[in-house]
Amino acid sequence: MSGYLYILGEKGEKFNLSEVESKVSTTDFYLRATLNFDGVFILYKHPKSSTESQGWTTVWSQPDNICSYIAKDGSGVCGYNSFCTLGDDKRPKCQCPKGSYSLIDPDDPYGSCKADFIQGCEEDELSKNINDLYEFETLINIDWPL
Repeated sequence: MSGYLYILGEKGEKFNLSEVESKVSTTDFYLRATLNFDGVFILYKHPKSSTESQGWTTVWSQPDNICSYIAKDGSGVCGYNSFCTLGDDKRPKCQCPKGSYSLIDPDDPYGSCKADFIQGCEEDELSKNINDLYEFETLINIDWPL
């Protein structure tokens, strides 16, 4: 008896997992598939005869880079005013721009960031004694679409 496993994308594209699985020996490896909260489907392998304390390693994932995915109504995997970088484990790492932004909810590492400063062009009571009201920082390869 055999079966086939595939993912059907929103535009009708098929991602055949049976082809990926055939490249990994099920005699030598355990396979595990997860669908994460952010929509990334990951296939992992773990050696059956390993004497070392070796973890699961990624065989395949779809989409390959969740950080480049943009939701129809939203900002993507990370919240508003934050940006995403892809870790070695193919998992997203969301960050607020350093120095002047922080997470709205510190317990939600994928949440939105809020400004830690008063937004405006006029001096206010808090900034009257500060010589430089504003500071610019260059962020490379950052895209906030929409």
